[in-house]
Amino acid sequence: TMEAAINLEYGMKLIPRNYKREMSQNPKITTLGTYKTKYATLGAIDFHGLYGSKVSFHEAINEAGISVSGNAFRGVCKYPLKKPEEFVEGDFDGEELINYIAGMFSSLEEVKNFIENDYKDRIFMDPRLEFNTAHMFVSDITGKSIVLEATKGKFEVIDNPLNVMTNSPDLHTHMLNLTNYMYLSPYQAPNKNKFLYSNGIDFENISSGTGANGLPGNSYSMSRFIRAAFYQRTVVLDDNVNNTIRTMWGVANTFDIPFGSNREKVNPVHAKTAGENTWLWSDKENAEVVDQSVFTMVQDHTNGIVQYKDWKNNSIREINMHDYDLDADSIFEISVYEDNSIPVQKIDLQESK
Repeated sequence: TMEAAINLEYGMKLIPRNYKREMSQNPKITTLGTYKTKYATLGAIDFHGLYGSKVSFHEAINEAGISVSGNAFRGVCKYPLKKPEEFVEGDFDGEELINYIAGMFSSLEEVKNFIENDYKDRIFMDPRLEFNTAHMFVSDITGKSIVLEATKGKFEVIDNPLNVMTNSPDLHTHMLNLTNYMYLSPYQAPNKNKFLYSNGIDFENISSGTGANGLPGNSYSMSRFIRAAFYQRTVVLDDNVNNTIRTMWGVANTFDIPFGSNREKVNPVHAKTAGENTWLWSDKENAEVVDQSVFTMVQDHTNGIVQYKDWKNNSIREINMHDYDLDADSIFEISVYEDNSIPVQKIDLQESK
């Protein structure tokens, strides 16, 4: 999911194999050269570039089954920083990290080797991106995952045994917080608690779902991590990919943010200098904005399929990367907000005889 209080113009983009890319999309960094993608990549991108480069994926999946996404990491992240003019040959521009991982690797081991050996202590971020900090979630076709976090001035690889991730804080703190929810269960709580009600008062369950009583349902990132971990462990899956995707949509829909239920103040300077339609206002005079679920995406690692919906259109759309020439010379793309899909499908009732 992508949440923001900014009117982001997202689109879906497919980059083919053997496509030439710059090692840095920053026009001020000119010393890093180019590379050619090994794997075709399909993912979400912000055409306006409000969160960074207009050609950098925010989350993507490649034909080998590698999936990578950026998750907000405010208050915890400490990037390794370098001014654009200070980059030299052999450095790596961290803004290209998601693109490079998706375009070049087919396994978590390759990603680990890249971070821990190939570019150890040579990955840097432009200081202008400090406002847009992120930790990155990477998974592969085996179902395993890692998290790339920078909390001490360099990127570290952390194995993720839970295979879920949300925004701040760091993975270790998220997992420590799980100990507060060890009681959660997909099974029903006992009808009678003789310890509490030994005086003869009996209480019967009046609804299913009592085992998950206390599962946090708010939009706070630590709460969403608990919710994701619970569903990850309890959903029932089978070998039918369509059933699995439908099940994952059932999980993903629990992370929707009803418009207006999550508000925050923004820096008045930013409020005045940003474009007229940049923010989603609830009270413009007091610089109060509304957070929202910009888009939600479900990925099929095995078949190279992405399904998505957005806050303006809840109909589920699907893109299969194998419907395109993955050796093409061109990039394929579409605006999420201008894809001409039907927001609501009208159904006609049939007369019963």
